[in-house]
Amino acid sequence: MFIVNGKLSPELEAEVKKRVSDRIATGKYRREDVDYVKNLDLFPLKDASNLDSEMLERLRRVSEVWEVKLGYDEITSHRPLVGPIIVAIKKIIFPLVSLVLKKPLEQQRRFNAEVVSLLAKLASR
Repeated sequence: MFIVNGKLSPELEAEVKKRVSDRIATGKYRREDVDYVKNLDLFPLKDASNLDSEMLERLRRVSEVWEVKLGYDEITSHRPLVGPIIVAIKKIIFPLVSLVLKKPLEQQRRFNAEVVSLLAKLASR
């Protein structure tokens, strides 16, 4: 069993800590991000009994779209002749644009997450 009384089992917790430490060491994670996630309230809506179905649906939709992402999972083109050229240009430009927008997008994600959490808490009052 991985979760016991709402908490990770000691074995799984140790494995997660090891993996996070490894990713911090390799630069995939930053300590600030780990601390931020650690302090997140993942269940801001403790009691939904006083909410109607419309309000729950709106909170669900907001919760689904809070994360801002830049770009696509895969860059493709449907154009047979110029498509490969367009894809190559996008693959060159996309990382540059991502670097420029990394900090503002991170700030927007954090803002959106806080707003969703606040809305859920306000709605449950």
